Amino acid sequence: MVDIKYTLTSGRLLVELPRKMKFGFDFLYAMNEFLEIASTSPVKKVCVACEKDAEYDNLTKAYTYIVLRYLLHLKKTLWNQELSSMILPSIHGMHGNQFAAVADLTEIIQDPNLNYYVFTRDTQVSKPVEEMSNLLVEKNVTINQKELKEFLSTTIGEIFSNSINHSNKEAFFFMYDIIYEKREFYLCINIIDFGKTIIDNVRMFHQDSEMPGSKCIEWAIQSGNTTRKGSGGYGLPTLINYIKEVDGELYIFSGGAYYCFDGQMEKITDAGGYLSGTSVTFRVKLFNTEKAITYSGDRLGSISLDNI
Repeated sequence: MVDIKYTLTSGRLLVELPRKMKFGFDFLYAMNEFLEIASTSPVKKVCVACEKDAEYDNLTKAYTYIVLRYLLHLKKTLWNQELSSMILPSIHGMHGNQFAAVADLTEIIQDPNLNYYVFTRDTQVSKPVEEMSNLLVEKNVTINQKELKEFLSTTIGEIFSNSINHSNKEAFFFMYDIIYEKREFYLCINIIDFGKTIIDNVRMFHQDSEMPGSKCIEWAIQSGNTTRKGSGGYGLPTLINYIKEVDGELYIFSGGAYYCFDGQMEKITDAGGYLSGTSVTFRVKLFNTEKAITYSGDRLGSISLDNI
């Protein structure tokens, strides 16, 4: 649980971030609550602070920075010196066209800096899509590598495409990091936009303004369901299928609802806050020595390495 404290004073909302925050479901859930409380609070100024010795990983710092920059468009938002001095020297915004090839994994893990990328409608997304697909295929045991890479490129590319075409916004944000945890390597990816939500689009498609948010998410993740003409509706369903097959984690927050697969349990329900847009986060183990992933004949599967 991420415990963010809120205090209302005359004309101001004081927000105190916890001393430790780690990127994951609890953090994303808390950020949803923060955005709703800060944007709907009857004040003109939001003051956000953290302690001097606060410890946040790079993805947490980058996501917090993006959220605070978005909030600036809604209300006057101020940060204390401790938060600024922790985030600004290490988190760098780059245009999507500046995305570079993935470096050595050890260098990424040891790098105190992290770039997040801003993609616009005229930005080529093929390079990050290809690089992320390469990492997932080449840093794990895979069979039919070419076919699997094409499958992942299509799947991840559809998530990028959704952030532009479904959100109706000119820009969206992308970040990734390699995490070394308990002697294991993980690739963690986040794509976030602040446009129309999945719930908005599904309600409009069904012409049902009362359709519950969780039901909208549930409909959107079914194979073949889409609100966009010319799209097959396979982006989220195929991503979910892949994440389950590799025992990964997937968190989708949009509007007032979310989808969660934590590696074992799947959950779709209303969130504690409201995200004006959609945030898709997934985390997959690299150098997985337990199973081989295969893709053949439009079918994704896995084989225990004990059976090879």
